[in-house]
Amino acid sequence: GKAIGISLLLRGTTYQASKRRSYMPVELCSQHNVPQEDIYRGKVTEGLCDVTLAVASAAMGHLTEARQLASKLAPAASHVMQQGTLAGLYLDAVEKKGFNVFDPGLADGGVSPLKRVLALKWNMMRNTF
Repeated sequence: GKAIGISLLLRGTTYQASKRRSYMPVELCSQHNVPQEDIYRGKVTEGLCDVTLAVASAAMGHLTEARQLASKLAPAASHVMQQGTLAGLYLDAVEKKGFNVFDPGLADGGVSPLKRVLALKWNMMRNTF
């Protein structure tokens, strides 16, 4: 659940910034010298990419931990965890874009709808996420 929430935070950054809101951790932004105004303007800086890297790494850590604990889930419960598949796809796409959350290629989730559906079906058949 944490990985899904954090990946949604990253995915919504562009929209939230357009409304002059930011949910990026203030402490990380401060450490990497990223003013909130840069986020509101959609200004891509090395510092912002570093903040995104840290946030995405935390999400991936939670997703990895959930996947390790998946064997303890009842098979019927694995369907509930399928959102983890989508979170993983998005986090991989963010990494491929150099942790630039404002990259236009991430607007649709970073992957094609076909790839999303195929990944979900594949993981559902294997009871994984």
